[in-house]
Amino acid sequence: MAIADIIQSPKHANDIASDVNSPLAKKRKLEETFKDSSSSKSLTCLIGTAAPKFSAPALLPDGSFSNISLESFRGQYVVLVFYSGDFNSKCSSTLNGFSDRHAEFAAENSALLFCSTDSEFVHFNWAQMDRTNGGIKGVAVPILADRSRMVSRSFGMLDDSGHSFEGMFLIDREGVVRCALINSTPLTGSVEEVLRLVRETKATDETNKC
Repeated sequence: MAIADIIQSPKHANDIASDVNSPLAKKRKLEETFKDSSSSKSLTCLIGTAAPKFSAPALLPDGSFSNISLESFRGQYVVLVFYSGDFNSKCSSTLNGFSDRHAEFAAENSALLFCSTDSEFVHFNWAQMDRTNGGIKGVAVPILADRSRMVSRSFGMLDDSGHSFEGMFLIDREGVVRCALINSTPLTGSVEEVLRLVRETKATDETNKC
């Protein structure tokens, strides 16, 4: 069963959470850690609600820096991909995998955004490295620099060490969270599944059927 299915099917949650080593169990532990923080959201409680608003500095595909806000994508679907950190070969595979298919996401009126707690300058240095050396040179997707950790925390994606969990949120054209996925490992092999979720969500919205 995919993690995305777990989030969309609450009846399975208790069984899966009984495994203390499962991603969901770890997620629940994290939610307890931040339960007294007004800026922290429960992953499952975000589904069907307005996505937390954010504005953060980012590295753009052309190598420049700019602030990016969620509000600027209103009218588009947004695939917000969290990853644990730069200069990590597994994370580079995830970012490169999504980046290589950014045109397919764009064709579905969806924008890709990456996010980690590294600074935009660290992002820039990583983007200068060739892929053969574990870099993300040529990345075609903006990378948020969540130095304050407010974006990660507001989406319930901040781990105990202050880094982002590996995960994804699909936000619709009205700014509502429609799907969430969280992994204990990078989303390297999940690009096709995320693209499928975008297409299905878009089709549902266009036909007004559940």
